[in-house]
Amino acid sequence: MKYPSLVRLLRRDQIIPEWSNRPCPHCGAGKLSKLTFYPYRKVWAHRCSAKFCQKYVQPHEFHPIFVQGAGASKTSLQTQASILLCATAAVPQHCLSKIMDVDDKIVSRIYNNLDIARARFVLAHEKRIQYGGSARWEDVEADEVDLGKGLVENYDKPKLNTKWEQWLGVVQRGSPGSLRLIRLDPPLTKPRSPGPGPIRKRDWKPVAKQYLEGRRIVLHTDGASLATMVFVMTMTSPMAQTGNYEGGGESSETEAMLMMMMLLVMVMVMMMMMLMMMATMTTMVMMMVMKMVTMMKSDDDDDDDDDDDDDDDDDYDDDDDDDEHDHDDDYDDDDDYDDDDDHEHGADDGVLDGDDGEYDDGGGGDDDDDADDDDDHDNDGDDHDDDDDDNDDDDGDDGDGDDYINDDGDCGGGGGDDEEDDDEDEDEHQDEDADEHEGEDEHQKE
Repeated sequence: MKYPSLVRLLRRDQIIPEWSNRPCPHCGAGKLSKLTFYPYRKVWAHRCSAKFCQKYVQPHEFHPIFVQGAGASKTSLQTQASILLCATAAVPQHCLSKIMDVDDKIVSRIYNNLDIARARFVLAHEKRIQYGGSARWEDVEADEVDLGKGLVENYDKPKLNTKWEQWLGVVQRGSPGSLRLIRLDPPLTKPRSPGPGPIRKRDWKPVAKQYLEGRRIVLHTDGASLATMVFVMTMTSPMAQTGNYEGGGESSETEAMLMMMMLLVMVMVMMMMMLMMMATMTTMVMMMVMKMVTMMKSDDDDDDDDDDDDDDDDDYDDDDDDDEHDHDDDYDDDDDYDDDDDHEHGADDGVLDGDDGEYDDGGGGDDDDDADDDDDHDNDGDDHDDDDDDNDDDDGDDGDGDDYINDDGDCGGGGGDDEEDDDEDEDEHQDEDADEHEGEDEHQKE
């Protein structure tokens, strides 16, 4: 591309200024002429009209990116414009010198000048950036970024010798041109640390107070504990003071108060809901604990009742065993008593057998005893018959009209007759016992 055409293109894109009829940057008194080619100097330039100046000004002179030169070491404007185009297209710097076959010094210089120009533009533009401040609420986002690190000397803490480059970015939603970059001062870290960590409160607080506080904005962050804040306007905005919008300052202030009240009500409702949920959960836990305790107590009571029943059954079995044992003992005692009686009677009934003088407790002696017993029983039967006859005579003597039936169903006459009959029976039994003992004594004597 020819030089005049390139100059017109760069002027149209506002990359280089238009110097025609402008004050001379060298003297400030004269004016610059139109772009003209000077053959003896072999350049396209503007010339100052002042008589004592008469200097030449090229189109890219005093430019923050392009450089000016003379002689064999100069670089043409066409080459510099091509390098700038590649730099804005994010072409790596180390590859550009090989692609365009140019010196790497001019490539490095243009890349560095581009970075400096961008930084100067941002600093100049940030002075005019404002967040919020309108009649409606605005959303603002903020986040930090780590760009690099380097080693530094730290004599107090030698292990913390790594310094990070950390930047904070703040932008309003819907307005990319409102991006503001703020360089932070993160703490020193160890060499193997993944990063300096989130933004600190001492770095964030001055930024929030200077650019965000009192401007009717809602801040959105990535969840960092120190940056999660909502700034509510506590004073009237500049537009409310000037009254440039419909409604004036009073309506804006009233709206702000209503918003604050709504936020407070929402916070209170959420807190009450949380308290109710906690109370409900506590009640449920208490009920479960009480139910478990009750079940455990009931199980213990059932176990105790079962143990008591087992003890009662054991006692009952022991009592039965004792009764059976006592009954067996009584039965054994009766058997022993009968054996003793038999032994005594046998000893009494034993006789010497003939002339041999042997003791014989069986045989003919037993027959004699049986005969004697039969005689005794016959005598006893006769005695009983006599007693019955006596009783019949006594009953007959009582009279026919004296017999009656008592209320209890007993038959008889007077109570005195029954007592007399009982006494007579006892006397008869005593007589019988005495007769038996006499008979035994006679047998022993024999």
